[in-house]
Amino acid sequence: MKLDKVLPPVWANIVDNDHVNELRLRVGQPIRALCGNQWCYLSTSGLSSSMTSAIVVDEHQLHDILYLACQKSVYAYNEQIVNGYLTIEQGVRIGVCGMLVHCKGVVTAIKDVCSLVVRIPYEVKHACDKIMRLIAPPYNTLIISPPLAGKTTLVRDIARWLGEHSYNCLIVDERCEIASVTNGVSQYLLPNCDVLSGFDKSYAFDIGIRSLAPDCIVCDELQAHELPRVKQCIGCGVTLYATMHAGCVETALSRVANYYCFDRLVLLDRTHHLGEIVAVFDGQGKLLSTYNDH
Repeated sequence: MKLDKVLPPVWANIVDNDHVNELRLRVGQPIRALCGNQWCYLSTSGLSSSMTSAIVVDEHQLHDILYLACQKSVYAYNEQIVNGYLTIEQGVRIGVCGMLVHCKGVVTAIKDVCSLVVRIPYEVKHACDKIMRLIAPPYNTLIISPPLAGKTTLVRDIARWLGEHSYNCLIVDERCEIASVTNGVSQYLLPNCDVLSGFDKSYAFDIGIRSLAPDCIVCDELQAHELPRVKQCIGCGVTLYATMHAGCVETALSRVANYYCFDRLVLLDRTHHLGEIVAVFDGQGKLLSTYNDH
């Protein structure tokens, strides 16, 4: 499923032609678009800095987009939606905002959907090449940054690099964004990579190591409760590449300090452009190299 099957044709053409990274669709409000590192608005004639010419989303349009993204079966995607998102073809992730429905303390649905955040990924080949001399196996590596700074893009390219250098790489694609497998085929060129899509990381680490014998594992968005399993995974002799939301190296180190998981930390930023590599640190936070790629 491509965006032209989900969004109105005019919107989809603008997103495609201008390489829009994110759309924020809120009922009764102008459509906001992130293009590169600049926020603007979506109008019928293209991107605009003016809010007055922007397209205003109504409730019916929002529900139609969600309905089509779910391939006309919201029920089939409900398990993803109650976690606040759904992922469609090509790794496009749609964040869903609305009112939670509870049943006996368990979230069962989201109703009265009021906004959607559409994040559109782009493949950037060779994005990792300049830092691989510092993070190539056996260095377990954590990529850190605030949201929307290119962590998934970079970790995807690391998987490409590993595969091209003859490592057997297992991609634990919990949210189907790294490899974006559709009908058994990845939407990106990732040689020598096996992909577990939609798997919980802890479960995937266990069966992946026992059944697939990877040299390296690549995953996205580590959470604090997953760190004990990460330590066990690394203890099995597998090199791990993962991402985590953090604004600085000190914050990331404070979260992983009790587990001694990582040999390298890569800091990204989006001050000048998305996916800007700022620096590489060792596992204790000592600076190894800085970069100025803007």
